[in-house]
Amino acid sequence: MEAVAILLNRAHAAWKNGHITVVLLMDIEAAFPSVAKGRLVNLMKVSQMDGDLEQWTESFPSETTVEIIIEGNAME
Repeated sequence: MEAVAILLNRAHAAWKNGHITVVLLMDIEAAFPSVAKGRLVNLMKVSQMDGDLEQWTESFPSETTVEIIIEGNAME
């Protein structure tokens, strides 16, 4: 939920400044079913990726679903 809140805050800030915001959501577990989460997080640290993304990946539980609604259209 924290990741969603951060995402929404950044999107609203961008919209207020007249910027277009695009979000790519990816199901890491489905895309990479054999990836060891600890190794992925370590590679993210070594690559100096965004700290928020790294924390989100580390705390992301398996079997979590998210539904997003855009202009009345619900999507998983």
